[in-house]
Amino acid sequence: MTSTGQSEKLQPGQYTPTPITSSGESISLSGAISLDEIAKHAVEGDCWTAIDSTVYDLSSYTSKHPGGPVILSMCGKDGSALFNGQHGEREKKRVESMIIGSLAK
Repeated sequence: MTSTGQSEKLQPGQYTPTPITSSGESISLSGAISLDEIAKHAVEGDCWTAIDSTVYDLSSYTSKHPGGPVILSMCGKDGSALFNGQHGEREKKRVESMIIGSLAK
């Protein structure tokens, strides 16, 4: 809330008790996110992926990725193998603000 009591518009990846996606959707953390749900977000402007049982909304990052469009191959699926094959814990910290939930077992 602002000092005038009005709600502020949150940005994608910004921490809130109820996180939002890049399209402004709120996500309930009361349940885990399924691979079926992740699969619905498989394009550059709407890119979710799972890395080691954590779900990320990479939508706002795909065009900024230093490695180029290879990041798009992670959209809509479990990208753990691709991510871990290229990156380590340092890079995982870089995308920490993009966490939107946990992967359903």
